[in-house]
Amino acid sequence: MRYAMGKNPAMPFYVGDWLASTSVTLMTPAERGGYLHLLCHAWASQQAALPDDDDALAALSGLGQGWFNGGSTKIRKCFQPHPELEGKLTNPRLWELWQERVAWIKKSAAGGRKSAAARKKRRAKGGSTTVATKRQAKGNSPSPSSSPSSSPSMSPAGTWEEVEVELADRGVVAAKAAVTAARNRGATVEDVRSLLAQFDEHPGRYGAGALQRRVAGDLAAWPPRRDAGDNAAATVAKQEAERREKVRRDRQRQAELEAAEQLESQWGDQFDRLASQDVEELARDVWGPAWQVELAGYRRQQNRTRRADLLQALSKRSSIREAG
Repeated sequence: MRYAMGKNPAMPFYVGDWLASTSVTLMTPAERGGYLHLLCHAWASQQAALPDDDDALAALSGLGQGWFNGGSTKIRKCFQPHPELEGKLTNPRLWELWQERVAWIKKSAAGGRKSAAARKKRRAKGGSTTVATKRQAKGNSPSPSSSPSSSPSMSPAGTWEEVEVELADRGVVAAKAAVTAARNRGATVEDVRSLLAQFDEHPGRYGAGALQRRVAGDLAAWPPRRDAGDNAAATVAKQEAERREKVRRDRQRQAELEAAEQLESQWGDQFDRLASQDVEELARDVWGPAWQVELAGYRRQQNRTRRADLLQALSKRSSIREAG
């Protein structure tokens, strides 16, 4: 799955919270990896959202069949229904961080637009929008351009260090080099924030590379949008890929259904006659340490997938006994 990550490529990750989480500690290494994958996919969705669908979650987590063999039990507890999107899940802490990021982006964009309007107004009056950066030679009287209030590293719009962080947040790899180039060509923090605002106003239109070149001065204007033909071709290709994926999943489900029906016809009656102790032994073979939780879930819901797993284990055990 691909995401447009130009706007929010960096997800906050609080190591202390992760290590102190009881839910995470109780997970197996594979489950922790699957959980982290889901958090990343949720952040990359630009809505902190995941589909409330076990097949999709199994694929996105990377756990595959492991999701149905116990992996979902602990991980699903870390998610709740999305407050804004029906049929979606979100992690409460991730949703909180996402809301903070959205608020910050809006504030940054508003500041950039305000700065751009102020510069436009100064230009209309014949004023200069560039802050001089050269130091006065010794013996000369200080000028406004050498005062701390007009220094490019401490602009009212923020610091260059903050700009560097904002560029990195938008996927600019060489953020420091871009800032250095911007300062060398006489740009101000407000100039760069204006570019950031333009970048944020059109999510997905420009890449991080274009933003870097605009800030550094290597690109005089934003690159043109792809023409309608390119967009149409991309849409068709995406739809075709989605169609093929749906066909593949439908075939896989049909094959699994047929296999489950065959197992049921061959072993269903024998399984239903097993003593409780024998069923528990099969559950241990299938689900390992999580067998009690999985077996309880099967007995409560009569889940077809869990039953097929148990029937498969019974089939293998019978084959081994016959071979012996």
